[in-house]
Amino acid sequence: MKIRIPVYRPTIEEEELRAARSVLESRWLGMGALVEEFEKQTAAVIGARHVIAVSNCTAALWMTLQALGVKAGDEVIVPSMTYVSTPQAVLAVGAKPVFCEVREQDLLMDPEDVARRITFKTAAVIAVHYGGRICDMSALRRALGGKKIWILEDAAHAFGSRCTEGYAGTLADAGCLSFDPIKNITCGEGGAIVTGDDALAARLRRMRNVGVDTDTWRRLSTERPWYYEVSETGLRNVMADMNASIGLAQLPKLERFRQRRLEIVRQYDEAFRELLGIQTLDHEIEGVFPHNYVVRAGGGRRDRMIRELAQRGIGTGVHFIPCHMQPLFAAPGVRLPVTERLYEEIVSLPLASDLTQEEAAEVIAAVREFANGGNR
Repeated sequence: MKIRIPVYRPTIEEEELRAARSVLESRWLGMGALVEEFEKQTAAVIGARHVIAVSNCTAALWMTLQALGVKAGDEVIVPSMTYVSTPQAVLAVGAKPVFCEVREQDLLMDPEDVARRITFKTAAVIAVHYGGRICDMSALRRALGGKKIWILEDAAHAFGSRCTEGYAGTLADAGCLSFDPIKNITCGEGGAIVTGDDALAARLRRMRNVGVDTDTWRRLSTERPWYYEVSETGLRNVMADMNASIGLAQLPKLERFRQRRLEIVRQYDEAFRELLGIQTLDHEIEGVFPHNYVVRAGGGRRDRMIRELAQRGIGTGVHFIPCHMQPLFAAPGVRLPVTERLYEEIVSLPLASDLTQEEAAEVIAAVREFANGGNR
């Protein structure tokens, strides 16, 4: 069967094509002036002091944990309902991911459950802004009870989302963003670290470039462009100008993309509100840039719903398989009943900034037909 309406797709227009061509013609394809400009413009959009562009959000999470001193023997609390990148970054610094529950109404980290899982080994908590909705950061800070525990934002889903405290990524000790092909805006591939700490930002800039104190682009204007010093441990996790050029073309479209996704969310909410056997999440959308649209199909009907929509050419997803159920992360006796129940029911429906009215109507019709057929 051919999927005609994928669950995700990037919105690429003429501006992105021209930007990429311009970089190819320049012959400077690596990290250079366009990466620096993308950092500046991204910081201006979200009101951040520092934005450090890197290769992807997974690298951003790992680098930030490393730079904050999280190490072997430490524990980092993360929601199990997240992509494996989040706990993989924890393992990469030698620490142990400790999985917590999410709230049933919106799949966001449950601060009360976080409080129950804090031990003397807890070094950090990673708040995952699932689907573009921002975690209750005030409640999370209260849950820490004044302990010196770092808070990181995994804002891979939430670039452009904001709350009364500010934009996603700026609400904790550091925030990590994603610009991969299916995110709110794309660079083709890429990520970024957001922080207000000058010293942390300087360290992260060295870490992303194998510890070298200045990048190649900046050294070109010096008397000895060949000279560099290595003052930090690090790997090669830079963003390239090719990727930054695409991101620079996308940034001015951020609000247009957000508004279109909000329109689709409102249409879906209205269409699915009264359907038997289909439950929507609490799609509170004030200030949100929706990343995915999730419904719950109870009674063991989720997989059948996915199959029936696929037969009509409509793509779906399951976001996510809980991490504590994966072989790598599994720990004997660990049970998260809310997360496990949600996993059996959740389905992500198509949501993209260029999803047409006709495509949205087709998705709605398919879900209605499934719901009505499944309840005869």
